[in-house]
Amino acid sequence: MSTLKLWFRATRPWAYPASVIPVFLGAMLAVADGFFNPFLFLLTLAGGVLIHAGTNLFNDYFDFLNGVDTPDSYGSSGVLVEGLMSPKQVLKGGIVTVLLVIPIGLYLIAVRGPVLLLLGILGIFAGYFYTARPIALKYRGVGVPAVFFLMGPLMVIGAYFVQAASFNPVVFLASLPVGCLVAAILYSNEYRDINHDSRYGIINPSILLGRRKARFVYYFLIMSAYILVIVMVLGGLMSIWALLTLFTFPVALKPIRVMEVTSRGKDSPQLPFIDVLTARLHLQFGLLFICGVALGFFF
Repeated sequence: MSTLKLWFRATRPWAYPASVIPVFLGAMLAVADGFFNPFLFLLTLAGGVLIHAGTNLFNDYFDFLNGVDTPDSYGSSGVLVEGLMSPKQVLKGGIVTVLLVIPIGLYLIAVRGPVLLLLGILGIFAGYFYTARPIALKYRGVGVPAVFFLMGPLMVIGAYFVQAASFNPVVFLASLPVGCLVAAILYSNEYRDINHDSRYGIINPSILLGRRKARFVYYFLIMSAYILVIVMVLGGLMSIWALLTLFTFPVALKPIRVMEVTSRGKDSPQLPFIDVLTARLHLQFGLLFICGVALGFFF
């Protein structure tokens, strides 16, 4: 495998929609309010993806260092457990990736003010300490709420603020469905890995609740995304076009069925891919939500 392809794999690009969708949503909400600068949008998108890539590299490094990533585990890029790269290389890659964010951040702060400094620091700090000790959010049961906040409200509001240089309460509300679904991706990952993670001292809601009860948290996250959109439409905060997201409900049923079957002690060949199924839902829901905002603006 070439060096470029190896680094591409190490950053886990298949996960990027989790950061791309909130940036696009925040920008589209700004367009609906009459604000849009394509250059600032591209910088925001690049910054969001770079932070995500750096977080993935740090996550691989610390999970491997802490003995959590093993040949029989899921979720990592696999470059460390397969011996394709050294831990030192991956750590340096994470540092370089985050350093690339700094000039982007400084420019955005210069044109939009110090509020973005706080948002950027929060994003980088949480990304690094997601698996880095002594905080290690993932190992202490707060990974799901952290991801909900960071890749939901924080990224959507940040992308909107870059365009509008102001806040809008509707933007916060609009960020919640996306936050719920990105949290569901991580939660499904934790649910799948209950047996593996419990052997390494990781604490998370799925392990504490057990499969039978843990499934209800997942159902809550999925259903909340749809309910929030419906409430916003009924409340006049979103146009009826936002209901396009309801067309993704059949997609949501696939991982729900997997969780329902496995929560009863039965095997499912789809369990190893439940996070992929949830990520697919997040992507399709997010795209239709963005389209709904756009159609509401034009029509």
